[in-house]
Amino acid sequence: LVILFLLLLISFYLLFIGRPGILKSSGDDFAIKDTARIRLIEIRSPDQIIILEKLEGRWMINRRYTASNQRIKGLLELVSRLSIDALVPGSIYNEILEKLENEGKRLMILTNRRNPYIAFMYHDTVHTDATYMMKDHSGKVFKVEIPGFRTRNLANLFVDDINYWRDHTLIQLMPDEIRSVSYVDRTRMQNSFNLIIHAPGDYQLYDLDSNEVADPDIESIEQYLGYFTQINFERFLSPYDHNATLISSFTESESILTICDSREDTTQIRAFRKFIINDQGIMEPDLNRLFGVINNTDTVIIKYVDLDPIMKEIGYFLQHEKK
Repeated sequence: LVILFLLLLISFYLLFIGRPGILKSSGDDFAIKDTARIRLIEIRSPDQIIILEKLEGRWMINRRYTASNQRIKGLLELVSRLSIDALVPGSIYNEILEKLENEGKRLMILTNRRNPYIAFMYHDTVHTDATYMMKDHSGKVFKVEIPGFRTRNLANLFVDDINYWRDHTLIQLMPDEIRSVSYVDRTRMQNSFNLIIHAPGDYQLYDLDSNEVADPDIESIEQYLGYFTQINFERFLSPYDHNATLISSFTESESILTICDSREDTTQIRAFRKFIINDQGIMEPDLNRLFGVINNTDTVIIKYVDLDPIMKEIGYFLQHEKK
């Protein structure tokens, strides 16, 4: 009977005594299982605000950029699996609470069915190497985890960098959406061309001097236009990347590709050679990747294997060159 009484007493304490030793209740859960209801996720850090919002069936970033479907899918999976692992140790409760409120990330999630979900998240590296969360105005701090996921710093997964969430699509056009393609090869100008598309099978090809090429190879042109269906780049170049100083020293790109589509939108890609440091400490050209500047705005890193299909020389379209 004494043992039973002690067990009941301990259970009562865990259930009803206030923070930090309060046991979780159903209202303390951080996971949102039905992620299809989510229409907005705001990630707010001391330095940045990222708003991921579903608009007209697609996710946008700060209502300006298209978000990567793959990144959004991963984030929704993360939100659906957030799980409470343990209570915050009482000895560090006040310290973690202060960190959550002043240095943590603030998450706000809007769904179609309830009031905004607001929580704070902070990863402690001093005492426990664990991530803690607290719902707004609750005062209840919990250590959280993703079951089966080894990464301990979950706060790092709620990235506050706009470029991380942006779509990495460089070009996505069907052949009948393309109106013209211009390619300028600065290293070998004779390889440049301008291709005008009037309709399927109706093309005009011009060389560097604006001379129309007679009888271009229609099959090659149509094959070429098919390559624009999906071209991706690898990643954005951060302003803090040491490579950024290299590209800023270049005055001219090696080549320029300009595509105009049926919506009268223009995409221009200026390609710059990328350099790497080899094992001997010597700088040499990177044979796998290059820099691309898109519409004089974004600098990205592109794999040659992804870009090569649309960076053709004029000879690619000439029948006599193929014989």
